[in-house]
Amino acid sequence: MLTATPNEIVKVEKREKNIHRIRITIFIRITIFLIMGKIISE
Repeated sequence: MLTATPNEIVKVEKREKNIHRIRITIFIRITIFLIMGKIISE
């Protein structure tokens, strides 16, 4: 199992990129939500 085929490595890299992209979008949404909340409360 230690010898991973290039295809498997690509799959893992794609999965990690997707997780990273999801984290970024969640982070951006939270920041926008907080900024909107500040604007509304003022």
